[in-house]
Amino acid sequence: MTEQKIEKLEILKKGVMFDLLTKGIGHTRFKESSLLKIPEQWKIKSLKDTSIKIIDGDRGQHYPNKKELYKRGFCFF
Repeated sequence: MTEQKIEKLEILKKGVMFDLLTKGIGHTRFKESSLLKIPEQWKIKSLKDTSIKIIDGDRGQHYPNKKELYKRGFCFF
């Protein structure tokens, strides 16, 4: 019973996160993009054109600690 509730909440969470990451909060006007409909104010950028730093194989200060890891699913770091 508890596992079923957890699974349902995880499905709900995925849906809410998808809406948040694709529609934002409070936006009412959307435009078509090469990916999907997004708020008019948003722009699509390549990661290489942002200040986001993607590192590979770091096991030092950027490695997630035990509290940041999930028992199931993925941890993006």
